[in-house]
Amino acid sequence: MHRKKLVRLLEGYTPTHEPEAGYKLQFLEFVRGNPECFERSLDEGHVCCSSWLENRSCTRFLLTKHWIAGEWFQLGGHADGDEDVLRGSLREAHEESGLANISPVSLEVFDLGIYSIPRYGEVPAHIHYDVCFWLRTEDRDEYIRISKESLDLRWFTSPPTTNLAVNRLFSKWKNLRQIYA
Repeated sequence: MHRKKLVRLLEGYTPTHEPEAGYKLQFLEFVRGNPECFERSLDEGHVCCSSWLENRSCTRFLLTKHWIAGEWFQLGGHADGDEDVLRGSLREAHEESGLANISPVSLEVFDLGIYSIPRYGEVPAHIHYDVCFWLRTEDRDEYIRISKESLDLRWFTSPPTTNLAVNRLFSKWKNLRQIYA
């Protein structure tokens, strides 16, 4: 089963914030029940990969202003058939930031999210089962470039949004970064 690696990652993850405990159970049920969980073509939902990307001095984090939603989010996107969600997280971080030198701070899951995505054009409403990793770049802050999927891209020291997921990620990062800096 090509989902074993993700199942092991999810089983080994200990949620630290609400509502992640429920997300973990839902996520595991979805992955175990859907052999095509990594495919965007699975209409009910699919696995996505995101990242909490910090700069090389561990003092700021990068968010993107999503081109459809118009809100600030962590970098990320669809797994697009890749069952290695860490690799997907690294790929999406590079594609959305233009930064080349990105590596994991930890190989463990940083956060889980389950997000309802509304209908957009021909794409029906569906669910994103998002696994987030904590990444760091060694590139200079000014090397970022805005991708076609973004209205803006900026480094922050505190969240510019009331989005619960982004604020949960910030809280985790703030509490853990002294350990990994």
